[in-house]
Amino acid sequence: MGKHKQWRARQEREPIAIGTRFGRLVTTSESTPTSEEYWYRHYQCLCDCGNVTSPRKDSLTRGDTISCGCYAKEVAGAKLRTHGLSGNPVASSFYSMRNRCTNESNSDYHHYGGRGISVCSDWLDPDEGLANFIRDMGPTHKEGLEIERINNDGNYEPSNCRWATRREQVLNRRFDTVTIGVPNYLEFEGKTMHLAAWADELGINSMIISDRIGKLGWSIERALTEPVKVRKVVLDVNSVQFEVKDIFKHPPNFAALYKKLGVSSFEFLDSVFGHVGTVSYYLNKTWYNHKNTNDFKMGDYKIPLLTKNFTDTLIRLGVQY
Repeated sequence: MGKHKQWRARQEREPIAIGTRFGRLVTTSESTPTSEEYWYRHYQCLCDCGNVTSPRKDSLTRGDTISCGCYAKEVAGAKLRTHGLSGNPVASSFYSMRNRCTNESNSDYHHYGGRGISVCSDWLDPDEGLANFIRDMGPTHKEGLEIERINNDGNYEPSNCRWATRREQVLNRRFDTVTIGVPNYLEFEGKTMHLAAWADELGINSMIISDRIGKLGWSIERALTEPVKVRKVVLDVNSVQFEVKDIFKHPPNFAALYKKLGVSSFEFLDSVFGHVGTVSYYLNKTWYNHKNTNDFKMGDYKIPLLTKNFTDTLIRLGVQY
C-alpha cells in the first residue's frame, strides 16, 4: 500500500465523536456508505434547519460540507436579493452564463468553458459582476429573449453579446446549416440577418435562397427579391376544383406565355375563366386567391382546347363560359 493510501486509511480509522459540530451540522451516528464509497466513513448529521444528511468524514473535517445544502441556497438568494433581482430574467441569464463557463460540473461546460469560451473580467467581478452585466445588457433586454454570442467562437463580452430568441440562437449555432459556400448571414439593404430569418421574413423557402446563391450564382439582392415560381394553380367553380391539366387538353407553356404576354399562369387563367370561378395559387406553402389586376391583350394567342370533362362539368353546374 502506498504512503497516501496508508495515510488515508489511518485518517479514516479515526472516528469523529458523536455530537461534534461542523458548521450547521451535528453528528448523530455513523452511517453505512454506498458500495461505490466503501473506502470512506460517512456520518449521519442533523442540520440546524432540521434536515438529515450523511456526508463523508473527510468532507466534514476539511470544511467542504457545513450544511445540508440550505446554506448555499441562502447565500445564492441573498446575492439576488442584494440587487433586488430575485427571479429577474436578466440576473438568471447572468448566473447561467457564468456557471456554464466556469463550473466544470455544469452539464454544458464542455460546450463553453471546456472549449475556451470565457466571460469578460467586468462580468466576472465577484462583487460588481452582476451590476456590470445589467449596465451593459439590461437596457436592451425584452421578455422572452436570452443572452447570445454574435460570434459563436468568441467570449461573453459586451461587444459580442446580444439578446435573441430561441430560434435565432438555434440559427446561430456553431454548425453551418446551409449550402456549402453560402454564408449563414446575408446583408441586404443595410440589414444583416441569418439566411433562415430572411426566408421567414420574405416568405421564401430557405433552401431556395441557398440554392440561388450557392448553385445558381445569383447575387444576394436577386436571390432575396426575385419572386418564386408558383407551383400549383387551381380554378374553383362552385366548390369543384380544376387544375390546369384538367382544363386544357394541351396545357400551355406558361414560361413562353409569360414571355409573350407578360402574365403568370394564374393571371392567364383568371383572365380567361375568372368570370366563372375563383383562381387560387400555391406559393411558399400557402394558398392565395387571385383577383386579376393585369390588363393585357391576348393578341393572336389562341386559348388551348378544353377537356371534355371540364366543359361537361360546367354544363352540369349551369355555368356559362
